[in-house]
Amino acid sequence: MTLTDRIAAARRVGRVDIGRVSGVFASPAQAADAAALAAGAIAIGPAWTAIDQPQARVIMRTFLAADLAYNARCMSDAEAAGFADEVMSLVPAPTHFLTSIGMDEWLGLRDGVAIKAHTFTSVTMATFSAAVAVAGKDQAAVLVISDED
Repeated sequence: MTLTDRIAAARRVGRVDIGRVSGVFASPAQAADAAALAAGAIAIGPAWTAIDQPQARVIMRTFLAADLAYNARCMSDAEAAGFADEVMSLVPAPTHFLTSIGMDEWLGLRDGVAIKAHTFTSVTMATFSAAVAVAGKDQAAVLVISDED
């Protein structure tokens, strides 16, 4: 069973896609776009937001563990973290990490209240979608999660 299939079976809702590409890219955003296209998603160019590795892990764990439409629990945080680590290991270091969502407020806590991002760039035609890309020297991968309302 592929990583995509294992994540989809564990998540049980929405759609999971992983795109992988090899090549030489002019920028991490260009690599992320190529991987997004390989996943059947939309290239978003300058809308990719650069993040660090810990942020990438948190974002992936968060949107794997809960659906994007209702924030309903899909899997344990530990299982989601394991899948996030597997996705991140698809591209050898050194790597850059990018996301399609507004990192600062995405499913975070502020004054003890869970909130969602005010901004995100859709990477699919679904009502809700989010992506995290891992871009290396000559490889890139992207995890795309889509949910409907």
